[in-house]
Amino acid sequence: MNRPEAMTNAGPVRGVWRGGSAAFYGIPFAEPPVGENRFMEPRARRPWYGVRDASRPGPTPQRRPFMAVSSVPEPSYPGDDTLLVNVFTSAPGNPDARLPVFVWIHGGAYVAGSPSSSWYDGRAFNRDGVVTVSISYRLGFDGFGSIPGAPENRAVRDWLAALEWVQENIVAFGGDPSQVTIGGQSAGGGAVLTLLTMPRAQHLFRAAIVGSGTTDHVELHEARDQTETMARLLGIASNREAFADLDEDAILDAQDVVAPKSEPDAGRVVANALGDGRMRLRFAPVVDGPLVEYDVIEAVRRGIGSDKPLLIGATAHEFNMIGMAAQDAVADTQALDLLEKFGYDGDFAKRFVRELNISTPTDLVGQGITERLFRGSTELIASLRTCSTWLYDFRWKSPTIGIAVHCLELPYVWDHLDAELVSTSSGDNPPASLAREIHSSWVRFITEGEAPWPSYNFRRSGRTFDVESRTVEDPYRLSRDFLVARTPDNDVDPHILITKE
Repeated sequence: MNRPEAMTNAGPVRGVWRGGSAAFYGIPFAEPPVGENRFMEPRARRPWYGVRDASRPGPTPQRRPFMAVSSVPEPSYPGDDTLLVNVFTSAPGNPDARLPVFVWIHGGAYVAGSPSSSWYDGRAFNRDGVVTVSISYRLGFDGFGSIPGAPENRAVRDWLAALEWVQENIVAFGGDPSQVTIGGQSAGGGAVLTLLTMPRAQHLFRAAIVGSGTTDHVELHEARDQTETMARLLGIASNREAFADLDEDAILDAQDVVAPKSEPDAGRVVANALGDGRMRLRFAPVVDGPLVEYDVIEAVRRGIGSDKPLLIGATAHEFNMIGMAAQDAVADTQALDLLEKFGYDGDFAKRFVRELNISTPTDLVGQGITERLFRGSTELIASLRTCSTWLYDFRWKSPTIGIAVHCLELPYVWDHLDAELVSTSSGDNPPASLAREIHSSWVRFITEGEAPWPSYNFRRSGRTFDVESRTVEDPYRLSRDFLVARTPDNDVDPHILITKE
């Protein structure tokens, strides 16, 4: 079979066939962000001569993985030409196909992740009539650092530039620019929430999917203070020219000092879970005013993006494993006692422990982290929107881990149960029926703008995905109650509370 080709506004590209799906890897949507383009806005790609080979993944912004072991395969590829898209389609070169389009933004805490993960291969979506695009963007300080002389939120500008590329080029790949749904998970879900609540992005897509999305943001003064700290660590002036003169390893080393990847101390873990503390991301969209006017929650309160259909949800035990960091510190207490010490009503504490089957204080701390970082904000966003919102709750427990952890749902959404590392998190016999149900639900939402269950506005309805999935009323009730059950003036020192008596 001849290799598939398609024409972009910068020149033709040639991909590869994989059965009925064509893959085009590493298509540039902007100039390489190096040299005079370093720390600048993404600039339109100049035309190339001849047909560009798109048969293998291109360079990635990720230079160092977020951690030594990740549940998601996230390969890094060297090179400077990192602002790229991968396109998967069943109708390359057919402008009359006009298929719906799903644009995916990867996660990785805004400092890592890869658009070329095998988990994000669009083959199954192509089979079901959806063109899929995965995009890259600048990470960490390169994407989010506030640098004098440089534009703010360069990563956000990369998202916009990639979506503009889709609008201008996707017809050549068989897609319909008027039927674009954006989606992402974790930090990618946070990116989608940011775009959903940005006036400047509204014309670039018609619907959004958010999985385990973070609502973390950085205030402008915080971002500037962080840049000053990095400049002092590096011994340079705090401006674009000085940072641009450094090699990427020097900046990554300083970034790791400012935003360490190691877990916080036990007291901070407990405070984040049960008190008012937060595990804040140091690099995230900056509320700068002109581009990102409000943080996500405030923008949702103001109704920005509320006219667009939204499918949003989380897993049942996202970050519960972090609770292990506090294992020794809370070993001599009981879960109920710990909740009451932090000011939670006794009746609620009993209900929370009973309904979530919490048996140890470590379980409690882990669940508290999950509620505060993901589930609580998911429910809040759904409740603040006045229409067009569908809620899901992924509760299927991994047989290898025992809980429904962060990222566990991804191979099911993409219907890729045979992909690498899936058996590590899902066991040797992952349930194909669960993948069919979730994947088909996403396809339905992308193609029709609605999920196959009642919207959240109908009695707070949602869909639980489990061994036996079902539509239920108010699946995030405990998450909502958890966020409001604590006595607000109960200001406690977590380091004292967890001290052995």
